[in-house]
Order: sequence, then C-alpha cells, then structure tokens
Amino acid sequence: GAVARRSLFVVTLEDHALLGGFGSAVLELLAREVPLCQARLVGLADAFVEHADQRDQWRTARIDPESVAGDVERWLAKLGRPAPPRSGTLH
Repeated sequence: GAVARRSLFVVTLEDHALLGGFGSAVLELLAREVPLCQARLVGLADAFVEHADQRDQWRTARIDPESVAGDVERWLAKLGRPAPPRSGTLH
C-alpha cells in the first residue's frame, strides 16, 4: 500500500492466468486502501498456451521483459506520465 500511495501507479506481472491471480488480489487491496491508484495487470489470458521454450511462450504472451517494458511505457504515456528510465539490461 505505501508504494501505491506514493506513486499512484502499480504494475503486476505474473506468468500464469490473470483471472483470480496475484493481480486480482492487488486490485482488491488497492480498491480498499488506495482507490485513486491506477493499476495495470500483465499476465496470461485465460487461453491455451502452445508448448514451446519458456522464453518463446513469454514473448508470444507479451510477458517477456522487452514487451512488458514497452507496454508499460505506452500505458504511462497514455496516462500522461513519463516512464522511469530503463536501467541496465532487462532479464
């Protein structure tokens, strides 16, 4: 709650289905504790994921580091907030 109160922006990332996941629990907390906070949930849709190397699956689902960073930057820009500078290499 303290970080959300300071920034009013939260992004959650999970490598499984969003429905009923960690992000949902965060949204419940924010609704109760920091209702003005903007949140972006990143994770898998409730759909079948093709078998592949984990990195390929993440890239296809757009939860690889590069995709997430780009999506969050675009989200923040749409909200009129600059994204923090990227530090180092994304892993």
